[in-house]
Amino acid sequence: MKIFENIKNEKGRTVKLFGWEIFASEKRKAEEAKSDGFITRQTITKRFFGGIVQKVSQEAHILSRGDIFGQMNGVKETFFCGLPVIKKVRTNTHHKSYFFNRHIKTADIQQRLWEKYAPRFNDYDDIYILHTNMGEASLVLAHRFNAYLAHNGSKNPLFITTKKYHQDLLQMFVPEIPSIEIQEIAACPIFQPRYTSLGHHRFFNLAPSEYWAAHLPRYFDTVYDYHFFENGFKVIFGLKQENTSCTFPRILSSVQNSMLDKTGSMGLMLDNFVFLAPFAQTYAPYPTDFWLELCRLLCKNGIDVFLNLAPSDPKEEYSELLKQGLCKSCSLSLAEAYALAKKSKSIIGLRSGLMDLFTLTQVPMYVIYTRTPWQRMWRLYGNVSPPTERFISIDTLVKMPGVNPGIMMEYNTEKMSSEEIRRNILDALIPEREHTTPR
Repeated sequence: MKIFENIKNEKGRTVKLFGWEIFASEKRKAEEAKSDGFITRQTITKRFFGGIVQKVSQEAHILSRGDIFGQMNGVKETFFCGLPVIKKVRTNTHHKSYFFNRHIKTADIQQRLWEKYAPRFNDYDDIYILHTNMGEASLVLAHRFNAYLAHNGSKNPLFITTKKYHQDLLQMFVPEIPSIEIQEIAACPIFQPRYTSLGHHRFFNLAPSEYWAAHLPRYFDTVYDYHFFENGFKVIFGLKQENTSCTFPRILSSVQNSMLDKTGSMGLMLDNFVFLAPFAQTYAPYPTDFWLELCRLLCKNGIDVFLNLAPSDPKEEYSELLKQGLCKSCSLSLAEAYALAKKSKSIIGLRSGLMDLFTLTQVPMYVIYTRTPWQRMWRLYGNVSPPTERFISIDTLVKMPGVNPGIMMEYNTEKMSSEEIRRNILDALIPEREHTTPR
């Protein structure tokens, strides 16, 4: 008999001491179809001391065509010797607590948020909610926000952010406007529309439910010429094109110096390098071999490569590349990454929100489009993901304000092979040099 065992499998793990189970966890996921959508359920069960104490957490995400954000319901229960002791039920609007199956209290999420944060709103008239991903957030701040601020007549605005990198973006575009991070506001339905009035304050959501409700179905409407920024954000903000202007990121000298210190310590050739960003959330990964071979050929022809790695990116796939010295990488803030990309010879990457931000660098870009992995969302609109060509027509960077089409190259992986894409990039960067690795 082993003294200690830690047994892991695909569903969870079990910890034993002298053969006796002291802890076990199991995760299960399932989907249930609805007439207008589907429900994704996840159950996590944790047992302590052979099941004397057991905790069960159940989450359900209900998606339908009429509700783009979906409904989140959750139940957490604690059992002692099989008897229910504590139970907490959560919906988008309320939290309910039970003790030995007796209802103790109900908390209104909106009211609780208001009571918790309202005192911090007192000095401000208009409050802008940034609840979206990198691409939409950076484009709104660069091309729409200042005009929107003037249009609304905001005197003392405040930002509410819901993601960590939002703070970096605000420091780059509007450092003069104060902000606070309130992640839980994202799940509160009252703040999801474009405009909400509470007390003496006006709340403006910069990527509201109206935008997503209009935007997502357009991927399947192949007749209608629609661009997510050119058309979608025009509807949201109600601004005329002539009343908008571009705001470029402001990079502090301290950020610039920090970036130079980090890249200098690794020996990156700042006068001859490319910025590589091979990861995205919206688009499926492109084969690792493509990126590895591209880096080898760039390195062979004297061009340095900086590999951008966010904390959530799969670093294991590129560990050998880093070991061989075919590219360099270090941890950078979003502002530092932008400052470095602006110094690069070119930016090469998968279509992502980071690419939206990098259009402002005015550096040549080579952007690759794959199919989307978000099959769950497409099931709401026909059960088949749209072709990559449709994604390019809607998400193309060429139509972004101020972008020079001559330095924006975009590739459809359903119409070009990886070899053709790689050769096209290399022809532009090293037109008269060797493009293949000797066999």
